[in-house]
Amino acid sequence: MERELVRTCSADEAVVLARAAGRSARVGAVRVLIHAPAGREPIDPAMPSRYLARVESLDGELTTDRLADDDAARVVSALFGPYLG
Repeated sequence: MERELVRTCSADEAVVLARAAGRSARVGAVRVLIHAPAGREPIDPAMPSRYLARVESLDGELTTDRLADDDAARVVSALFGPYLG
């Protein structure tokens, strides 16, 4: 079953997720596709703005050609881990 989850995140987290957009990561037993974060303004780590982080849970095997890096996996796990378990 595929589902989409949305949470707010900090500008620092948004920068990491923006670099990983379109890549997948594993959070526990669930594979997720990372989408680009959204906000009213462009992402600026110097500003205290909040952004919408979005992931989509996916079925199937995790392919290694489009994996997110460890930083992105940590951000996704911190934001969405309690909701994917």
